Amino acid sequence: MQSKETSLAVSEVSHTANNEKAFLFVQDLVEDLKKKYHVIFSGRAIMKIYPDCDYHFFISADLEERIKRKCIQYQGLESTEEIRKNIIKRDELQEKSGFYECSPITIQIDVTDCKSAKESADKVLQKIKIKQMV
Repeated sequence: MQSKETSLAVSEVSHTANNEKAFLFVQDLVEDLKKKYHVIFSGRAIMKIYPDCDYHFFISADLEERIKRKCIQYQGLESTEEIRKNIIKRDELQEKSGFYECSPITIQIDVTDCKSAKESADKVLQKIKIKQMV
């Protein structure tokens, strides 16, 4: 579980950090893993790290659903209003950093209506199956 402090800190420094060397390191790591396994990576900057990936998904949910899910995740340790404020702030920081940019291959998937992580994953997997059939 990512803490709210970590979530906000990453968003705050992401627009000033130069990640080129990190991207190259991760790209080498991905290449090694691709040779051995079928891999799935998650991250806002994956297209910069690995621009030739087979699939790129932008997974989203509406604000109220994201707040509800974070409230469950934090188990009452944060108020609903504090969670709302942090999500909005994080979204603003990530928007400024360019993390919501999509590439021509990006498939956008809204998981607001999904009731579990498995249901969200199935929604993504369905997009892979559809693309392979075409």
